[in-house]
Amino acid sequence: MQGLIRLILLALTALHLWPAAFAQPPSDFRMTVISEPIHMADNIDQLRLDINAQGAVDLHVFRDGSGKIWPDQTVSLSDANMATLFAAITENEFFGLDDVYGDQEVFGGDKAIIVITANGRTKEVITVNIKVTDFDDIIRTLNELLPADRKVYYNALSPYASDYKEVKR
Repeated sequence: MQGLIRLILLALTALHLWPAAFAQPPSDFRMTVISEPIHMADNIDQLRLDINAQGAVDLHVFRDGSGKIWPDQTVSLSDANMATLFAAITENEFFGLDDVYGDQEVFGGDKAIIVITANGRTKEVITVNIKVTDFDDIIRTLNELLPADRKVYYNALSPYASDYKEVKR
C-alpha cells in the first residue's frame, strides 16, 4: 500500500512540475517580429521574421544602410526550440501585455513589434524607445534560437539604451 501511495505522489509531483518548456505551440501558432533600430547592427535597419507552428522561420531584411544585399533566408527551429519559444511567450504573458509602449520624451529612436496568433487569438504589441522587460525577454529567447547573423536587434537590447526608461509590462 505504501508503494502505491508513493507512486501516486510521484505521479502527481511529476505532473505538477511538468515544465511549460515541453509544451508545443498550438497548430494555429504564428509569430511575426519586426525591428527597426536607430543604432544598426551589421547595418540592418529593418528586419522581419515570420515563424509558423512547424518551426519554419522566414527572415527578411527590408533595408540595409550599407547597400549590402541580404537574401531572404528560411531556417527551421526544432520542436525543442519551438517549445522553448512558446514557453517564453507563455511565461512572459504576452497576451496580457499592453498594445503599445513608448517614451514620448525620446525622438528618432527604435521600434519593435511582435504579432502572435495562438489558440484562436491574435495580439500585436509595439514598443517605441522603451525597454519592456517581458517583451524583450521573448526576443532574447528567440535570439538564442536564431542564426548569429539574423538576430532581432533594436535599441532596447543594446548598450545605447542605457538611458531608456524601463517597465516590466
